Amino acid sequence: MIAAAAAGCGNKTAATPEGGKDEAADTAGRGADALWALAPAGAAAGVVFAPGSIDAAYRVLSEVERVAAARPSSQRLYGALRAALAATPANKLLDRERFVRMGVDLSRGFALFFDERMQVVGGTLPFRDLAAMAGVANKPVVKRGDRDVIERSDGGVCAMAGGRVMCARDLAAIDAMAAGDGGALAARVRALPAHRRGDVEFMADIARIDTLRTGFAKRLALRDPGLLAVAVRIGGGVLAANVAAEGVLPLPLRDPAAVPAAVRPRPERAVGLVAVHLDWPALLGALPPLPPEIPIPGGRDLRRDVIEQIAGDMTLSTPLGARPQAGAGGPAGVGEAAIAVRDGDAVRAALPGLCALAEREIPSATAATDEGVCRLTFPASDATVGQPLVVRASVADGALRIAAGLGGPGDAPAADGPAPSAHTAPLVRDAHVVVWGRSFDPFAAAPAEAKAAASAVLARIAGVTPEQLDGARWALAHIAEAGVGLTARGGGYDLSVVVVSHAADPDDVYRAYEAAVARDLDGDHDGYLAAMRELAARAGTLAGRQAAIVARGAPPAGGTTAIAAAIAIPAFIKYARRAKTSEARVLLSQLYRAAEAARAAGKRLASVGPTPPLGTCCRAGGARCAPRADLWDHPTWRALQFEVADPHYYHYQYVADGDGFVVRALGDLDCDGAYSTFEIRPGAEGPVTSATDELE
Repeated sequence: MIAAAAAGCGNKTAATPEGGKDEAADTAGRGADALWALAPAGAAAGVVFAPGSIDAAYRVLSEVERVAAARPSSQRLYGALRAALAATPANKLLDRERFVRMGVDLSRGFALFFDERMQVVGGTLPFRDLAAMAGVANKPVVKRGDRDVIERSDGGVCAMAGGRVMCARDLAAIDAMAAGDGGALAARVRALPAHRRGDVEFMADIARIDTLRTGFAKRLALRDPGLLAVAVRIGGGVLAANVAAEGVLPLPLRDPAAVPAAVRPRPERAVGLVAVHLDWPALLGALPPLPPEIPIPGGRDLRRDVIEQIAGDMTLSTPLGARPQAGAGGPAGVGEAAIAVRDGDAVRAALPGLCALAEREIPSATAATDEGVCRLTFPASDATVGQPLVVRASVADGALRIAAGLGGPGDAPAADGPAPSAHTAPLVRDAHVVVWGRSFDPFAAAPAEAKAAASAVLARIAGVTPEQLDGARWALAHIAEAGVGLTARGGGYDLSVVVVSHAADPDDVYRAYEAAVARDLDGDHDGYLAAMRELAARAGTLAGRQAAIVARGAPPAGGTTAIAAAIAIPAFIKYARRAKTSEARVLLSQLYRAAEAARAAGKRLASVGPTPPLGTCCRAGGARCAPRADLWDHPTWRALQFEVADPHYYHYQYVADGDGFVVRALGDLDCDGAYSTFEIRPGAEGPVTSATDELE
């Protein structure tokens, strides 16, 4: 966490102004191009560390150690981490001076290139000279003709060429690398857009490497594969990683440009957001089929009136100016969701039923519906810092809107605040799926009394000590922005991760910001607020943005949206499982009627099942069993004319019991090894039914 907080402090520049250009991203990869030019003509893959990237990584490590040493709490946390690494090979990589003593020139880059079998076919290593490498490799420098070389155990050689230590199968291959332009692989790398380049790069032709081609096809269903590009950029206070694969991937995504205004992400009004742009019909088609009908109170149907009305664009955000409060207080909205819908009238008509359903399924919830607005109230608890949690759902402007808050969801829309920095703005704007946030210290904008109350809650319910909280807050306060985005366009797929540290600010602003945070951690809340007000005047800096967020009293990225999710998601899962039990009830009734008819006709049938064998559904994935006619080819099943010919969740059994019988359905809907059991047996006054652990 501290490493991410201090990422990229080397190569610092002034913070990018709001709406400005991320120049470091635009120039990414240029330093690596000279090394890609060394790639052998037939290379299928390569890994390149651009000149200066190794030293930049050690500068990041140095900054991490400085940040960790600044407070006793974080120093102990970091010390525990280093102690854990001490017995691992990774510990040697952290020792910069060890590499310097070995003759490694940390300002140089290095590269390795591979063939289709991922065997090394050449490369350049960052030693000062051949003698330095010989000392590390414990190999002598010998002559081949008039050239000094190191003969490798695999038959290859290393020699100086173009001022670099280079290795290949022979001297001719080394000279060809030094004189070449990198061939087809390097040309494809140079043609990549800037955001797919970095200081550290791994590039591979997926189609030429069997392990990659089969792996991508099997796990991601990637067709017509092209180049795999993995790039990491370090510097200027930014750690950015991008993984891109060229090819056809059947992801159910749609263009962010088509997002309706009602659900368009507004990062200038949020400290955190999740935005998703899905091809909803395609997604539903790829998922296990839903029951044809899912009735809810009020005569409405969850599938027809809600699920099938979702358009595919969704935004979940934590708004600016939504301050969680301790004790009594006014509404404090800390989470808002907007889900685009096709038929707002249908969804609006279903809201009262959804509200009643939530009250029935969640024992702690109290529901009320008024003029098409569903309001759920959950009692105050430690998790909500003594405030009731209120969730309000309504339909307006073509969107289902859900607001959650402590004390109340808040009605006033947040005014515009500072926009994302240029490092994360493209991520928020262009990604099909994005998770983005800023202000990661959970108490940065909270009043002093709220901090004290929340600290007490964490200690009581999670065992978090004041020292642990101090160390965690110190580390998190160094993260200015972070985001993850998935983008699919132009025959390629990008997964981007960006972490922006306050180290990106000019040094004087960065140090002033750290001093302000330290005041807050030391209990000087008034001094902290005064220092942040001064930093607010530094327009265009990350600290200035954070000061504006603190002034608005915003919660951290995510706010208590997680609380609402923790309540809503289990309830939805429970209801979805309840809908699946309809299969067992319907088919078991059919099986009982067939068995009762056979008994009345005097037939004596042998016990059979469970069919399919227990565990089959979960091993197949998704808790569903694929239909198999051969499993039902048993005399008893044939006599009862019983077979499940569609994908199903339950295992069925017929048990002979003296002159009677029992028919049974067993299911493991969550694949935890515990089974729900539904039974029907004949009784004196008709069928006797029972159900045990029916939602397992």
